[in-house]
Amino acid sequence: MPRFDSDRAMQVSSSPDTPLRLVGANSAVTASQCVAELPGFLKPPPASMDPEDLEYLARKGSLTLPDPDLRDACLRSYFQYVQPCFPVVDVKAFHGFLHAPGPKSDKFSLLVFQSMMFVGSIWVDIRLIRRLGFLTRHSARRAMHSKVRSLYDSDYEDDRTCLLQSLILLTFWWESPNENKDAWHWIGTALSVSRTLGLHQPCSDEIVSPGVARFRKRLWWTLLMRDTISSFGLSRAPRIRDEDHFVAMLEMEDFDLDVPGLNSMPGIVSSSVAQQELFGRLCIELSKLCRILRKILQLAYPESASGQTASLYSTRQLNGMNKMTLPRKAPDMEQLKLCDEDLSRWRERVPEEVLHASPLPDKPEEFDQAELAHRALITMLYFTALLTLHRPRILKSSSVQINNHSPPQVDQDKSRSIVRYAATEITRIGMDFYEADLVKSLSATCIGCFLPAGISHIFDANSADDIVQADGLQMFNQCRRILQDFSDAHKAADWCINILDTVSTQVRKQKLARNDSSAQDTEQLTQLSQPKGRDITELGTLSSETAGTLSQNTVGDGVLPNKDNDCEAHQMYDVPAAPQVPFPSHTSYQAVDNFGQMPMFESMAAASVQAPLHEYTNTIGPGEMWLDIAGMASTSAETDWTGNDAFWLSW
Repeated sequence: MPRFDSDRAMQVSSSPDTPLRLVGANSAVTASQCVAELPGFLKPPPASMDPEDLEYLARKGSLTLPDPDLRDACLRSYFQYVQPCFPVVDVKAFHGFLHAPGPKSDKFSLLVFQSMMFVGSIWVDIRLIRRLGFLTRHSARRAMHSKVRSLYDSDYEDDRTCLLQSLILLTFWWESPNENKDAWHWIGTALSVSRTLGLHQPCSDEIVSPGVARFRKRLWWTLLMRDTISSFGLSRAPRIRDEDHFVAMLEMEDFDLDVPGLNSMPGIVSSSVAQQELFGRLCIELSKLCRILRKILQLAYPESASGQTASLYSTRQLNGMNKMTLPRKAPDMEQLKLCDEDLSRWRERVPEEVLHASPLPDKPEEFDQAELAHRALITMLYFTALLTLHRPRILKSSSVQINNHSPPQVDQDKSRSIVRYAATEITRIGMDFYEADLVKSLSATCIGCFLPAGISHIFDANSADDIVQADGLQMFNQCRRILQDFSDAHKAADWCINILDTVSTQVRKQKLARNDSSAQDTEQLTQLSQPKGRDITELGTLSSETAGTLSQNTVGDGVLPNKDNDCEAHQMYDVPAAPQVPFPSHTSYQAVDNFGQMPMFESMAAASVQAPLHEYTNTIGPGEMWLDIAGMASTSAETDWTGNDAFWLSW
């Protein structure tokens, strides 16, 4: 691979996003030379490709692999951080391609290989990237992404399975919210290709070999998981429903656990069969969890006319208009109760070894870092699913009348406590990695977990309860710190920080406005009472409408009741069904020693099943603006970043 030319690099901007490595490329290298230098295990270009297209690919660097050090590092990162949870590649077949390259039809796809390089570059040593002339990890990833896109757009690959693999890996990229071809686009294209391959239907051993059948099943469930994660992060409705396929859930028998010679592959860190079994369980549990989250998104977050959902935000601007436009369709309460039960059942049955446990070991080995990151991802997604399920219940009013066995405020308080608990646990897990300087090992999917958690902390930081306020403020700052550690590799982290800062500013302004309104109401009340010399007991003569108005003005949506009301404040601060175990104080942010040592959480979920979820209303209180944060795009970032489309959080 041509080395970086420092003389020519001096002629370009020193912006951290400028891919300096490409500036030093030798444009005199021809396509035939690039093809001749490809390793023997990679397929050559198709004979039908025009020479002009090949020359274009050569100039783009698409026919050139990274230097051996970076190539092996990208491979190692891919198999450690991507393959365990998202088994896109048939590892057994890949090993065969490397060690026993056969005829052209049996060689590995260059498109898929470059896609693996692109995705794996997220976790490689930054020194390898800087050695090639890139100033940031993101600029190196952009250059690699450009190679993959050029190969795909030029129809370099004609094998549909390889196309599907590459399309799934393309969902790991986000550049800006204005992208026409974002992760949701690639998922749609991948779904079309998968249906032409018949992956949505079980494949009998009479048609393909057992090994191929297992690979097809893993690939289909990987597509389903990426569909769920991308849809949540991009505020889109999931494309795939349970009734759209007939493929059974993954089992341990679907994984190739003992591949001979696996540890001899370039860049691969040696792993035992036990570790491979653990990764298989990780993938199985993640697929089960994504299936539940997908149902929650489909039931509780209906699609608007613009194709958006409110899983993260709507498309309305956040500049004082307390409105949110969504389809007026009441959620299916029975189905949502089933989702709540599914989450509880998943938590009861999930093996503890696939969940996050605190504290993290000191200076873990590279392979162990990946395992810890996968366990954290699954745990944070669990809490995110719980938060996503209970968040709509916090809405203060509803146009849909649902028979209730408990007062609406009690239901809202239970869900608010569950949301706060989930947000707290997400942040604590992140702080475990922050303190160990291991945030760089986390998947960018975790960014999608920190956004709703951070917004929950914002409202706690504006609470009337001093303890809740202190906890919320500290954890909000912790979320920002964690996201800052993501920013070198992921533009989405900077965007997320801008959103959190904007929400914080807007909520503070609205709180001040509510306080001013409350002061005016108090002054008017005094003026009414003073002329007649009435004491406070005579307030009983006020109309019920006036009393209700005063009550609404003194307790805003999304914040705790006034702390003078000890009963209500305590009810919202404590964990439902376990009032004797309050949330930890702001002086302690360490995660629980064992994820399973939270017995009160199951009772929380069980208690919450009795509470209905309300339909979205056209107007919501100022404290609930966290459900309408899409419009902040035009005020929280560069002018060309608008809120017309959803963004990021899909890696």
